[in-house]
Amino acid sequence: MYGIARMSSVTDLLDGEVPRLSGLDLEAPQPRLAPGLARLSRPAGGVISAIARTWSSIWFQNSTTVPLEIVRIGVGAAVLFHYGMGTPYLFDLWGDRGWMPPEIAQAYIAAPWMQSIFYYFSAPWQWIAFHAAFLFCCTAFVVGWRTSWVKWIVLLGQISYDHRNLTIVYGADSIVACLLFILCLAPVGGAVSLDRVRAVRAAKRNNLEATLPSYSSPWAGACIRLMQIQMAVLFFYSATDKLRVEEWWNGDAVWMALATYEFYQPVVLHFLARHFWLVNIATYSTVLIELAFPFLVWQRATRPFLLAAAVLLHLMFFFLLRLVYFSFVMTMGHMSFLYPDWLHRLGAWWKRRMGAMEMIYDGRCGFCVRSMAWFLAFDGLGQVTVRDFRTAPSAVVAEAQLEKALYTVLPDGRALAGFEAYRHVVLRVPGLWWLVPLFYVPVLSRLIGHPIYNWVAANRSRLSAMTGPKKWRIPAAYSAFSLFLAWHTIATLLSPAPASNVIVRSFRSLFQPYLTLTGIDTTWDFFSPLSRSYLFQYAIEDADGKQHIYTPIADVSWLTPNHRWDERIFATLISNPALIGDYFASEFCRQHAALKPLSVTLLYLDEHDYWPQDYFAGKQRTTDPANYTLTPVLRAACPQQ
Repeated sequence: MYGIARMSSVTDLLDGEVPRLSGLDLEAPQPRLAPGLARLSRPAGGVISAIARTWSSIWFQNSTTVPLEIVRIGVGAAVLFHYGMGTPYLFDLWGDRGWMPPEIAQAYIAAPWMQSIFYYFSAPWQWIAFHAAFLFCCTAFVVGWRTSWVKWIVLLGQISYDHRNLTIVYGADSIVACLLFILCLAPVGGAVSLDRVRAVRAAKRNNLEATLPSYSSPWAGACIRLMQIQMAVLFFYSATDKLRVEEWWNGDAVWMALATYEFYQPVVLHFLARHFWLVNIATYSTVLIELAFPFLVWQRATRPFLLAAAVLLHLMFFFLLRLVYFSFVMTMGHMSFLYPDWLHRLGAWWKRRMGAMEMIYDGRCGFCVRSMAWFLAFDGLGQVTVRDFRTAPSAVVAEAQLEKALYTVLPDGRALAGFEAYRHVVLRVPGLWWLVPLFYVPVLSRLIGHPIYNWVAANRSRLSAMTGPKKWRIPAAYSAFSLFLAWHTIATLLSPAPASNVIVRSFRSLFQPYLTLTGIDTTWDFFSPLSRSYLFQYAIEDADGKQHIYTPIADVSWLTPNHRWDERIFATLISNPALIGDYFASEFCRQHAALKPLSVTLLYLDEHDYWPQDYFAGKQRTTDPANYTLTPVLRAACPQQ
């Protein structure tokens, strides 16, 4: 698949061997060289062959797609949740009549390659139709249905949402774009997917004993390597940027981050103020993990420890900094480092733990055979064996009983009939866990499940009648894929590199269209430098001249993407009130129409440094005026009714 059949054939070609085509006996031409040239060509050919073998061993190792499938499911679910939560705000965030109209959005566009499909829409139904199609494709991407084409629509949507409103984009969106782009290049859908289920079901409909080999290819290994390099580069640049900031050297950076309005948690700050040494450990550990990861994660002996450290780091980001989307997406990206044999051993352990299960069915019933083929298609670990009692009678269950219902026989000799047989299997086969609610909802599963199964078993004969029964050239493909891998790797390394060097600037001009169009042009300077946080408020003056102050971000749950969007929106509002201030001023006036507002004032709370000694002095981080400076940003009159 993807033009690469067997990399040993490719290296054979590079070693000078001529492939033999079936049915043909081709004599390779033997050009004659002068003795001197022949002696020179031998070491050169050996060097080229060694380089080719090394290149293939790095990039084109035959690999299963399972690590990429885990990334697909996780990233797809994150994108689905992220933009699904944005559905009520579709026109506000990405529409022409929202707070970021096209003419203002274009001011943030840095290059003509920053494109969005939303710039070509003119009617509201077009936004709705695309958003619905995008969410549908995200769902299909997660479950692995028609993966080969829905993944491109997911990538198109991600880039379009990002480039339509750059003010609400942050690091997590860039990471998602990078991972989605690699997943689009990869042959995902070959495992842990409905596409795999469909293929297995098609094979088993002809023969329930048939097995479909696990999909693997050298190109899958190349795409896994691309994603691993992406994650390593991200950590490397994040660490080196931190080393330029004094707070990361003196060990105070974690405190400074947690003491900001954005990440403030009283309980956490209370604990750390009394145990400040933990702040120093957390600060230095963060830099150490990010520095060690790009260099030590490649060794098999150290990979488990580096991978565990990286996941732990992002769990801390999740709970302490409440960076839900960012932490989850980063963790999913790290799943590309899972060795396939780790997953194989985990599957073997689960299979031993659950024990053998034999399902006995009626081979003369076409509906039963097709149902079993569908059921077994989800058993990716091969936990269930099958027996046709018509051709292989069971020593445990009598034929008269098998005429009435399907049975599952367990290692201890127990035999479960009908609904209970399916119920036992569903809980123990991971591919069938999506059916657990149907079989395990208290009362209803037995109240409804048993009658439905009994009816199907009694009418299976009637149901059976109703349902009834180019090759790529290896050298060219290898060369093309190798050139692309080299190109994308250079782009990945170049994107976050400082542009102060003239050589870097020259190369960036060559790669810039590619970086921008694919949405992977970004720096990975997370928390470097550590900037002061802000708090946005607005004051409504009512008809009696009384001031009412509101903090809109306080009403938004940090578990939802709306919290991060609002933070970015208010940051834009504070930095550029002349651009979008009037829109939000009128919106706030409309929201508080019951107060009969006369005016609205947009306020910016600029925080001051807050240290443990301030905490012990009894100063409150968010309420003590000594900890911030309140600055008016914009005052506007409210329209009078």
